[in-house]
Amino acid sequence: MRSKLQLVLSFTLLLSCFYLNAQQSYWHTATADQGKIPSLDRELNPAKARYYTLDSDALFQRLSQQTGKNGSSVLIYFPDEKGQLHPYMVKENPVFAPELASKYPSIKSFLGYSTDNPGERIRFSWSHRGLQAMMVH
Repeated sequence: MRSKLQLVLSFTLLLSCFYLNAQQSYWHTATADQGKIPSLDRELNPAKARYYTLDSDALFQRLSQQTGKNGSSVLIYFPDEKGQLHPYMVKENPVFAPELASKYPSIKSFLGYSTDNPGERIRFSWSHRGLQAMMVH
């Protein structure tokens, strides 16, 4: 009986590792090309910043898996200002009137709450122009 329990627990742990790895597969670390850094903030130190690229197809696929189905949420990771990935429970939050939503089905709006700190929220939209996000602490 004990060996069966150990087998089940080790199998569950293995699957959990694959699950967590799959959650973060859409963000990839990158190096900065100094010529492409926007000069939006004078306090930005490019030498200390961490850069990520987004696999937008993978993120969109992850969002499409669960969101929109009876208000269900999906766990999505986003980098913060320090470059660390944080989990957010995200659900679709439509802002268009139903007529506009049917006319522009590729534009979606989402709302997420941090699982680490419930006071932190993320709002983002997805469109043909890509991802636009705002984190509120």
